[in-house]
Amino acid sequence: MWFKFPILAILALSTSASSSCAAEDSTPPVVTVKNGSYAVIHSPEYKQDWFLGIRYAEANRFTRPKPLNETWVGTRNATVYPPHCVGYGNSVAYPMVEDCLFLNVIRPAKIGEDAQLPVAVWIYGGALLNGGSAEPEYNLTFIVENGIRQGSPFIGVSINYRLSAFGFLTGQQAVDEGVANIGFRDQRQALHWVQYIKEDKYRRDDGLFYAAVDAIPCLRNLPFDELDDVLNVTSLQYWPPTLDGEFIADFLTNQLNNGNFVKVPILIGTNTDESTIFWGPSGINETGIYTEADFLADVQEPFGANVNITASKTKEQLAAEISLLWPNIQAIGLPDFETWPIILTPKSTYSQDLGLQWRRGSAFWSDYVMHYARRRSNLAWSKFGVPSYSYRFDVPPNGGEPHLGVYHGTEIAFVFSNINGDGYSVNLIGNLTSHREVALDISHAWVNFFTTRDPNGKRALRVTWPAYNATEGGGVGKNIVFSAADGNHVEYDDFRAEGIKWLIDNALTVFNV
Repeated sequence: MWFKFPILAILALSTSASSSCAAEDSTPPVVTVKNGSYAVIHSPEYKQDWFLGIRYAEANRFTRPKPLNETWVGTRNATVYPPHCVGYGNSVAYPMVEDCLFLNVIRPAKIGEDAQLPVAVWIYGGALLNGGSAEPEYNLTFIVENGIRQGSPFIGVSINYRLSAFGFLTGQQAVDEGVANIGFRDQRQALHWVQYIKEDKYRRDDGLFYAAVDAIPCLRNLPFDELDDVLNVTSLQYWPPTLDGEFIADFLTNQLNNGNFVKVPILIGTNTDESTIFWGPSGINETGIYTEADFLADVQEPFGANVNITASKTKEQLAAEISLLWPNIQAIGLPDFETWPIILTPKSTYSQDLGLQWRRGSAFWSDYVMHYARRRSNLAWSKFGVPSYSYRFDVPPNGGEPHLGVYHGTEIAFVFSNINGDGYSVNLIGNLTSHREVALDISHAWVNFFTTRDPNGKRALRVTWPAYNATEGGGVGKNIVFSAADGNHVEYDDFRAEGIKWLIDNALTVFNV
């Protein structure tokens, strides 16, 4: 369950890329950076300049990314979104290439060279298996426009990074040769590019660059089509990050408990019914949960290989504990009856397709995949006195299947203020006034956080979003709930408290994280 969240990283930087023409000139703008000049797109409609498909690094197969080490005379075009990095799953609808380390910049037009604008960097999710910066639903134009409108301009950046085995090759040989987790190193290199291109004097040296080791020659030299064929049918569906002792120095549990993380404010949240899109007939798994035996077998899937030793309990004992903490009671499962007012009965069509224990399984998997990691992060930030802001997104999407509720990824259209539904077969916001209001609220809160590190501020949310403080409310913090039905409001972060606490307490010994 590592790193399935998309991420927006915030960099407070000055803008030093220079533009050679006025914003309203009919000639495409030309910008000059350290390596050379790019012709970019100016949008009079949005009063923005778009830098699309700019290379930020170079890398051969199964090697660490290197800073772009070339200059050129003349002008290169930066007017088309780049192809995706090679992935598997829903990203196959887009052109994909191995040479894929490109990024895109969306900035307000007519900004001076010394303007102090923050930068928001979008790092797509996709379980490290698929995704790319060219997907229309990740268009930063609308949220950058909102920043301009509310008087808090910022620059938006979206990046590509390597996926699947190309970015997350596993095994001891990959660790020994320093090429594990290179997809994460791509992300960091992109952040370095933004810092270096803006001559940020506060940039940090992560020791990212050193001579590559010539190893894993067979895989490196294999023709792409042959390697792609193997990866496309491999039984190893996911390529998770590797504990390499360097980029990932320790288990996440230990790093959070010991305060070994960068202590900056974060805004983090989840959707109410996260997992409904992942499992069951409509998700990754193809079978429903019909019986107690089905549930007990299902919850053992994420257990570590040596769980009997690390947890000092059998898999059956651990599954029995989970069974008690997530009981088969539809009223406390997901989606709730307000979102999906259907009671599952043995003869109902939904029960035949999803299983009588659909709600129970949805609650467990939502907590395991997303909710517990979010809560654990907030608790760690609170423990070490660093501000964090937590949300629960609770707006069923327009046109969504009712039994999926508020599933994973539905908030993205709202965050990006994607009122037109670009990139979606069905507009998740639609023409619903309540949904559009929530989209504006979320977008403005995110812009506030980009520019001030606090989601409160310009264009108030009609409710104060409190920083997460675990010393209040009996040891739990508070979330803001984004809701079209009930209005934005604050809640104590105590839903399924005992079960999520069990996940936090057993994350290392049972799940190896």
